[in-house]
Amino acid sequence: MRSEVDPQSGNLERIAKAFGLSLAELAEMAEEREPVTELSDKLTFLERSTRVALIPWSRVEAYVDVSVSHQLKAEDDWMPRPKYASDRTFALRVRGESMEPSYQHGDIIFVDPNVAPGHGKDVVVRLDDRDDVVFRRLVVDGKLEYLKPANSNWPQKIIEIAAYPSARIVGIVIGKWAEK
Repeated sequence: MRSEVDPQSGNLERIAKAFGLSLAELAEMAEEREPVTELSDKLTFLERSTRVALIPWSRVEAYVDVSVSHQLKAEDDWMPRPKYASDRTFALRVRGESMEPSYQHGDIIFVDPNVAPGHGKDVVVRLDDRDDVVFRRLVVDGKLEYLKPANSNWPQKIIEIAAYPSARIVGIVIGKWAEK
């Protein structure tokens, strides 16, 4: 005998609350997805809908490429999805001291490629000529754009984006998770 769950009995509200969602948000996510039939498909849907991958810095460029952004690896860790994050949002662990005191080494930042860059936003940028990905604050001064650290004691005060013709802003930091 198979046990059925009545969605009217408050179970959906408890599920939504467990994932940090409103009932309306859970219903909206369900409408955006094709019907699922297997339990594993349902769990995958909930996991991807309510969590973001914590990826290594070496995979940032590949992750934001639309063609591979949903090819997550088994070794990826998962973080709770921030409320207003797009489905392309990912997480990175801050490395170094360039963005102190706002961000400490080891903090986890949420990066959303769908948010438009602008003056004063904290960004993750691919500097192809240096074969590097950096986390800095974007400064727009007229037609000039440059990156600067939040840490006033950081030795490299600015990075002029124009000096790197193939530089690309891969995402805007929309929040952080500080582990205690």
